[in-house]
Amino acid sequence: TVWYLGPGSPGFTLTRDEHSDPSVAIVDAEGSHSSISLRELRALGTHNQMNAAAAIALVLALCGGSITAEAIEAAIPTLLPPPHRVEAVGSFGGIQWINDSKATNVESAIAGVGGLDTCAVVLLGGAPKRNADGSLGFERLVPSLANHRAVVTFGEAGPQIAEELQTNGCPCAILQVQEHGAIADDVGLKGAIQVALTQFNRGDVAGGAEDREPACIILSPACASFDEFNNYEHRGEVFAELARQLGTAFASQRN
Repeated sequence: TVWYLGPGSPGFTLTRDEHSDPSVAIVDAEGSHSSISLRELRALGTHNQMNAAAAIALVLALCGGSITAEAIEAAIPTLLPPPHRVEAVGSFGGIQWINDSKATNVESAIAGVGGLDTCAVVLLGGAPKRNADGSLGFERLVPSLANHRAVVTFGEAGPQIAEELQTNGCPCAILQVQEHGAIADDVGLKGAIQVALTQFNRGDVAGGAEDREPACIILSPACASFDEFNNYEHRGEVFAELARQLGTAFASQRN
């Protein structure tokens, strides 16, 4: 599909090169194509690639021939994504950690989780945002979980999230923290990360295999933060610190 900004404006579409790296193909009024690589785009997710593609097409439409595709491509690595929005925290313990704490509702989590190229363990939970009928609406997230390894639910909404995902045929494993053999009614983010780490073994995080799917944990909670944190920024900051602490401890346990 080619999207156009308006009559006479260039169109754009997302493509993949031979290495499966994303790029944007720009289609001018005469139907000629030019390609700009998005491989160095630091904002993760398909939705951010689409945003970048639209912005590139807009710049080319407004600036005409005064800016080149090469100049735009050179500028892409310098762009800094805002924090807590599908933010790459780093790699700790051989695991990629992604902070999407700004995803405080199901729609935002659909974009963050559904747009990832990596198979991840997804952390869902926090303070619930209930619909008029008392439901949380997590059935809408189920299709976006199809390519992920597992879900860990936590916080005040955790048990209800797990129930809604299970009822609506969630395609990946649904995990909750166990306390003395029983499912905990309310478990915090730290406990959820500890459960998430149990989904990886040495083979998942050992280096060297280029075709190995990278291990990944994403916090995309689809809930408010106020059951445990001051706000979503506070939750994201705690997640980043726990990623460093628990990821490093996980690595030392493997050695």
